[in-house]
Amino acid sequence: LERRLVAWKAFEDLPFPSFQYGLGIFGNGTSFQPEMIDPLSMEASVSIDANDGVVALPFSEAMSKYGEIIKDHFMTSCVLPDDKMTALHGALFGHGVLVHAPRGAQGSVRLRFSAGKTMLSHVLVVAEEGSKITVVDERRSSRQDDHGYHSHVVEVVARDQAEILYVSLQKLSQHMSTLERKAA
Repeated sequence: LERRLVAWKAFEDLPFPSFQYGLGIFGNGTSFQPEMIDPLSMEASVSIDANDGVVALPFSEAMSKYGEIIKDHFMTSCVLPDDKMTALHGALFGHGVLVHAPRGAQGSVRLRFSAGKTMLSHVLVVAEEGSKITVVDERRSSRQDDHGYHSHVVEVVARDQAEILYVSLQKLSQHMSTLERKAA
């Protein structure tokens, strides 16, 4: 809760960033209306397929067994005090998944997020020493004519000699405003 409150304060205090979408296409985010996001009514789900000793669980289930890993790494590399939109994500995210590869594990995980008009999702990947994993992270709009906002943050922690192949796929509505942030 404390990290969410710090993130909300940062969101309130920081100016909107300027964006560049490819060559010569710019925006400034001032048309964004945060009151459109209702974190209590987000229509989103996640399907998780994991194999070969790799753990992948929603945060709500992972907290009982892997709480220390989440506490140590969640919102430490991506929710920065100088980034307004990622701070908003940190304050309001609704769905999170922990992907954990124990020491020496080799395997793969496929995450399939499906969203309605608003989705703020978070993935924390932690690969322990000597592990080797592939993570396929897919996000889709439940309807291709939805207008809305999607924020997806991924934090990756690789211990000594761990290997992670991370693949990001999306098929979101063309009317969806999207912010993605990934950090390792």
